[in-house]
Amino acid sequence: MNFLRRQFMQLSVITIAVTSIATGNLLVNGDFSNWENPRQPSGWIVEDTTKAKIEQEAGTIHSSPYSCKITRLVTGTGNNYGLRQYVNVIPANIYTFKAWFYDDDVNARGGLVITWCRQDTSAIRSTSVVYTDSAVHTWQHLSKTDTAPDSAVFARCLLRIYGFTGGPAGGVV
Repeated sequence: MNFLRRQFMQLSVITIAVTSIATGNLLVNGDFSNWENPRQPSGWIVEDTTKAKIEQEAGTIHSSPYSCKITRLVTGTGNNYGLRQYVNVIPANIYTFKAWFYDDDVNARGGLVITWCRQDTSAIRSTSVVYTDSAVHTWQHLSKTDTAPDSAVFARCLLRIYGFTGGPAGGVV
């Protein structure tokens, strides 16, 4: 495939799964094959459109008709946003959140994290973030496995774009 080099980082995320040993994939539209419109993937919550731009991507794809392109709209570190989805969980069960990322830009990187939540969606705790390596210009498989804590009702599954200290806006994954 021929990829056009851009001054922003492209994070194309596709084929995402949150799995438990007993149940299989728990995410809705984990492959980004369905979109309500070109800025809203079905089943996903777009976190903050002033900090990250979400787009349907048909050129850089891994295995489905579309991927999700996330463009960072703010400079530096912090203000890390993207997409999230809440998945029902059972306390003490082990879950794995995994995704394919395409990161062809050194201005930002992609990442995934699980935040365990109570019934009211308030956070109990989060896993550490698993990041893409911006020096690797190919598809990267990220994965995080963790055990749902005792009071967990939901896993908030986060796909985000992260900036670097002093980094410009416009990074894309």
